[in-house]
Amino acid sequence: FQLCTGGSVTDLVQGLRNRGSRLSNNQIAYILRETVHALVFLHENHCMHRDIKGHNILLTENGHVKLVDFGVSSHLAATMARRNTSVGTPYWMAPEVIACEQQ
Repeated sequence: FQLCTGGSVTDLVQGLRNRGSRLSNNQIAYILRETVHALVFLHENHCMHRDIKGHNILLTENGHVKLVDFGVSSHLAATMARRNTSVGTPYWMAPEVIACEQQ
């Protein structure tokens, strides 16, 4: 386990907004790059996170990015396997995913 005292990306953005500030493009790029590295690692190990959002991206005191909350993650037995169910947080889902679920 690792303590992530920097909080979530969502908390960071909201805190900055409350002070009339925002993340720089370089800071956003760093967070996204590190998140993509985590996703690549998961995918190489046949794991889908299935709930990527700012609340599930945490920062350590040193600014390291950690992807958390694997409660709805899924392990794929085959490299070409697919999941036909949508899980996660509806507010963060693409509209077309929600539309398919409603049909």
